[in-house]
Amino acid sequence: MFYVMIFALPETSGISIPAILTAFVVGSLTIAFTNGGFGSYPFFTAALLLLFDVPETAGTAFGWLVWTSQTVAVIILGGLSFLLLPALNKAK
Repeated sequence: MFYVMIFALPETSGISIPAILTAFVVGSLTIAFTNGGFGSYPFFTAALLLLFDVPETAGTAFGWLVWTSQTVAVIILGGLSFLLLPALNKAK
């Protein structure tokens, strides 16, 4: 999700690989240390991307896009697993 969202905004579509990797690592730590990263993930992502000359508004928007897409994917796939696993285990 992180890599796909890089191309969602024109301001972030041209950032370098070190900036992408750094934002990914800091974002992972933010989610791990702050109970899902709600609010803090976009803040820290924007602050980090600001060091790589990405405007703060674009960095914040990028952070919210990544956090929302990851959260929605976890909810949808987790719900699907919750529904399908009992049916698959019952068939065995």
